[in-house]
Amino acid sequence: MFGVCNDDFSVCPIDVSEGRRTQAEIADHFRGNAGKFYEYRFPTFQLREIEITGAPVDVLVIEDEAKKPYYVV
Repeated sequence: MFGVCNDDFSVCPIDVSEGRRTQAEIADHFRGNAGKFYEYRFPTFQLREIEITGAPVDVLVIEDEAKKPYYVV
């Protein structure tokens, strides 16, 4: 969960105790699925927390690199 509801894209509270991913977990997921990305290219990223209307929201920032586009084959 990133703090945005799937239904209407509104901000919803992040439950810190469950469902929240760390940057390391997302990196492990990308590495574990590298073979599914075209030429094993997956993005360099940072996971950041911002606050919107008093609620924390996790934002996955994809770095702008020359090895684009990223897509799953």
